[in-house]
Amino acid sequence: MSKINFELIFPDGVYMQKEIDSIRTRGKKGELAVLPEHTPFLTSISKTTLIIESFGNEERVDIDRGLLEVTKEKVSILAFKAKR
Repeated sequence: MSKINFELIFPDGVYMQKEIDSIRTRGKKGELAVLPEHTPFLTSISKTTLIIESFGNEERVDIDRGLLEVTKEKVSILAFKAKR
């Protein structure tokens, strides 16, 4: 199965960088999921929980506002702060 290059970035640097299977969160207009080869897009995200699936494990990270960008190469989240 294909993987997604994922990075979670704060103003002071990279918080998390890894290969994942999928990510779920809440965008400005509702719930969304990103899988490998997803169509590129950019959206703002409010206070939410990221659900990151990787190698059969699920990790949750709470974030407070940010931007979610999906490109052909990776998924990036630029956030102000987070908590595992």
